[in-house]
Order: sequence, then structure tokens, then C-alpha cells
Amino acid sequence: MRENKIQASIVKFLRKQKDCWVYPTCDRFTVGVPDVLGCLAGRFFALEVKKPTGRLSKIQAYQLKKVRDAGGIAARVDSLEDAKKVLNL
Repeated sequence: MRENKIQASIVKFLRKQKDCWVYPTCDRFTVGVPDVLGCLAGRFFALEVKKPTGRLSKIQAYQLKKVRDAGGIAARVDSLEDAKKVLNL
């Protein structure tokens, strides 16, 4: 499945969650910003969506680490199921 289809399924699911604000990023000019940003039950999260065989770039890995270092949830995900696991849903 293409990354944009995976991202769309994750965003669609998260928008249905009661205590969730979600924003799919699409700014191709801001390098390294995770694909999906949001807040779930008071906890900030950042998800970088990849195909199962996809790899993070150095800047993407750096940005996810910065979010984790600041106390947020940050992960590379390759499916809706993966995102649910990361977000404990």
C-alpha cells in the first residue's frame, strides 16, 4: 500500500476518536516534519508513515527523537494497526 493511503487510513481513524485532534501534514517544503501530528487525550504525538520496507531519513529520525525528548509520542508506522499500537488504541 502507498504511504499516502496508509496515512489517510490513520487520519480517518484518529478523527473518529473522542479525545483526539489530528493534523495530516503535507508541506513538502518543511523537511523532516512527521506526516501526522496530533494530540490524543492530552498527549502530543507525531507519526512518520512509511511503507513496510521504507526507511526514515536522518532528519526524520532526528525530528521523532526531538518529540520523544520533549515528552511526546513519536514513531515510524507502516499501517493503521501499527499506529493503534503506538497510541495504545
